[in-house]
Amino acid sequence: MDQDQTFPRLKWPLYLIAIGLIVIPFVDFLTSILPLQPFDIKWRFSAVALFSGFLFTPLLAIALIALMSALAEDRVSLRVLSIFNLVFTVVLIILMVLYLLDVFQIRHEVVGTDERLPFDMSAIRAFVKYIFTIFVLAYTGIAGFRASKDRRPRGRGTTPLVSTQG
Repeated sequence: MDQDQTFPRLKWPLYLIAIGLIVIPFVDFLTSILPLQPFDIKWRFSAVALFSGFLFTPLLAIALIALMSALAEDRVSLRVLSIFNLVFTVVLIILMVLYLLDVFQIRHEVVGTDERLPFDMSAIRAFVKYIFTIFVLAYTGIAGFRASKDRRPRGRGTTPLVSTQG
């Protein structure tokens, strides 16, 4: 198979797989936290902590989309992905700040030392996942945005400016 034909043939099926890797975990998450009770602080704490466990599959999908966009030199997809990453970064920062406020508020209700350690470990584990995801999303968003503006030749089919032949 001609390599020039490979990326156009695989690009859209891989984009669809990646979109599924983003959408399906969010649907799974939403169906696992029903009925929604956003004004109940314990429900909010549990839901946001649970959500942190659903973030890594979408990160894999984002990496797949970024890789396919770069290999196919699809600047539009790379730009759209970068904007999505940066918006999602801001959303996760807001969610993490609200989560930390809930953690400090609920922690006072956790009285026994037998209950406090699992609570603290759960909060720390979710916090670390959020920090990692925020960092990766912001970094790939900025890098992808810069790459989508990059207009330099990629090295294939370019002619050198200086030639050693006379």
